[in-house]
Parts: sequence; C-alpha cells; structure tokens
Amino acid sequence: MLSLCMIVKDESGWLKDALAAAKPFVDELIVVDTGSSDDSIAIAEAAGAVVHRTPWEHDYAKAKNLALEHATQEWILVLDADERITADDFANLREFLKTTTADAVKLEIRNYVKEAGFGCISCTPSEITKGSVAYRSIKLARVFRNKGYRYANRVHEMIELSVEAAKGTIAEAPFVIHHYGILFATNLKHKLRYYGWLVFKELAEHPDNVRALFLAGQFCQERKQLDRALEYYHHAAKIDPNYKNVWFSIANVHLEQRNNERAMHAYEQSLIHNPDSPNAPQAVNNLAVLYANANRKDDAKKILSAGLRRFPTNAVLKKNAERFMVLA
Repeated sequence: MLSLCMIVKDESGWLKDALAAAKPFVDELIVVDTGSSDDSIAIAEAAGAVVHRTPWEHDYAKAKNLALEHATQEWILVLDADERITADDFANLREFLKTTTADAVKLEIRNYVKEAGFGCISCTPSEITKGSVAYRSIKLARVFRNKGYRYANRVHEMIELSVEAAKGTIAEAPFVIHHYGILFATNLKHKLRYYGWLVFKELAEHPDNVRALFLAGQFCQERKQLDRALEYYHHAAKIDPNYKNVWFSIANVHLEQRNNERAMHAYEQSLIHNPDSPNAPQAVNNLAVLYANANRKDDAKKILSAGLRRFPTNAVLKKNAERFMVLA
C-alpha cells in the first residue's frame, strides 16, 4: 500500500530512528544515498531498506525522483531523515489513504525552531517538540499516488506541480510531520547559503521560474537587500500575480522601507489575489493599521469589519476592531 522514499547524505545521527519509527506503518523502505561518508548506507540496509546510490548533482528533485522510480506500492510517502510522524498519525494516515479519492495529500510540516520569531507558532515543550517552544508551519503534498508524478525544482522541491499538470486532485489531511533539523542544526547559515546558491542556479537555467524568483526574493529580503528582493518579487508577480504570497511579501518589504503607500497597495493586491492565504488575516490587520495611520479611519473600519466576517476568531483583528470600534 505505502512506500517510504527518502534521500540521505551523512544522516547517521537521524536515520536509524527515522526508519524504525516508519517501518511498522509502511510496506516498503527506499533510500537513495547521495554520497555518504558515514554509515548511513549500513544503517538503511540493516533496517531493511532498499538502498540506491547516486552522485550528488546539486538537485534535490532529481535525487528524490530516483527514489520514486523504485517505489512499487500504490501510495508514496516522502520524508527526510530528520522528520517524524507520530504512531497515531501514521496509523490514521494509512486509514485515510484507504478511503480518499485524492491523488495527493497535503500534510502539515512543523519546522521546530530554537526561539519564537516572526511567523512562528508557540507550542508547549514536550517529547514530540524535542523541547522546542515554537515552530513554523507549512502544508505540502508529501503523500501521493504512484502514478508517475515527479518533483520539480533543485531546492524547496515540490510534487504539486506534477500532480496539477496531470489534472490530479490534492486533498488535505490533519496529520503532522515533525521536522527537527533546524532545531539542532549546527551549520544552518551555511545550509541557507547553499540553498540560496541552488535557487540562483535554478534561475540561471530558468529565468522565468516563478517559484525560483519568489525564493530569490526571500533570500534577498532575509539579507536586507530590499531593492533586489523587490525586483525578484515583482518579476514573479508579473508572471503570476496569484502565486503564493508574493504580494504579501512585496508589502512587507515596502513596510520595512517605510514606504506606507506602496505597502498599502501591495496588501490590497495580496487580499485580491490570495484571499484565503494563511497570511490573509495579517494582511487585513496591517492594511487597517496603515489606513488608520494615513487618517483613512473609515477604510480601516471597513477592512476590519470585512476581515472579522471572514476570520471571526482572529484575536489580533478583534483587538484592533475594538480599538476602532467596529464590533457590533
């Protein structure tokens, strides 16, 4: 029923536990090793995995696609060595796959971090969080039918594009992948620089790749190269104005530059093009505050009222709505 596919390189610190946790719930373990110098291959073979070796070509999608080629089960689950699914979620995921009509399933990935920061969700330290107090959440299709779907992009690779191109359907399921690599990384800065290098390598080969343009914008924004970030974001928005949160990112850059007029316009575009984004409540709130600061109090009230109708439980929107006295 379910194949687990994984690529590794020098993952001996994580791999044994990763395969042991997954083995009771999958019917096949497939590991592609991209040049380990530690005992990752021996660990994988001892766990019963079928191991394939390939040289590393600076392309995560290519390595993962090699693993997919060897999967024989109806469904494929892709995990990294530093990711875990709890036993309960694993069992429930298997039951879910027996009944769903979808071609791929998005799961929540919780990227645990050392300290809560912008965009983080607080959590209670526990064995599951490995003591972390916060995580960043993203939903990605990590489970999909074995129908020839393949990953795209050298880095931050996704299967969704392949599923969508084949007119497949993508569902969401309430099961969590817990990711610990960031929490325990000792070379995070180096890894992020490497990811950035891969993004720009992708752009050199495919200059109109919207995802690569968006990631290049993020890379520059994180390094406070704000004008350069805007160039990449605007290029992405010109090609696909509905892409992810590109307008939300543009707005945030303008906010950092204290260009409130342009930030307001970009937040408006964000709400037009991505009204159901997880960042939509923040876009509403930021836009309301900007309106109020520009002495556009009526516009602030209107946007908060509309925001509360769509996100009635959002605490920040409620607080500012009370501040502007728009609650009924």
